[in-house]
Amino acid sequence: MDHKPCKQDEQRCMNLYAAQGDKVRYIAPRHDQNDYFSAGENAEEMLVEGRSYTVRETHDYEPLTFVELEEHPGVLFYTTDFVDC
Repeated sequence: MDHKPCKQDEQRCMNLYAAQGDKVRYIAPRHDQNDYFSAGENAEEMLVEGRSYTVRETHDYEPLTFVELEEHPGVLFYTTDFVDC
């Protein structure tokens, strides 16, 4: 898989074209942007740093991309909150 560096923390980002069933790990970065779709709040309330989750679907809403997880269907998270496993 091709990984691109995240600007905010120089870690690797998850694949923005991740397929259903791909595994990602939550890295819990700080957010300095508007919280579209409550994605940052969702992560803080529902996810555990360092834990792996399963991709259900990615959603591209220019200029941001979000991920929906199998463990939390219907809830959006920032893709920049995850790295590929």
